[in-house]
Amino acid sequence: MNIKAFILKGTSMWPVFLPGEPVFVDSTAVIRAGDCVVYDVEGKKLLHRVSGVSEKGAFIEDDAGTGDVHFVPKEQIDGRVLGKGMLAGGFLGFLYGKAIRNIHKFHRFIVKS
Repeated sequence: MNIKAFILKGTSMWPVFLPGEPVFVDSTAVIRAGDCVVYDVEGKKLLHRVSGVSEKGAFIEDDAGTGDVHFVPKEQIDGRVLGKGMLAGGFLGFLYGKAIRNIHKFHRFIVKS
């Protein structure tokens, strides 16, 4: 097990993850759909949810539903977030991520109408 710590800044994964909160990541853990991971994009560390995996990396999106699904190569993934309960990973995390993204999208649609 190889564990690293990160401090969160944004709100795209609220309420499961809060700004300023520390998270611990295991770089040796197997990553599955529904897991939350920290990854690198253009020198920035981000924490989002895995919506699908392949041999070469993972498809990732935020819980707020504001960003598009994007592919991240394995080399850019720091690892899977540890702790935070059932909503941060696995099958329940997958279901939660899908549900909360749809709720956010529906809310934005209603507000625009």
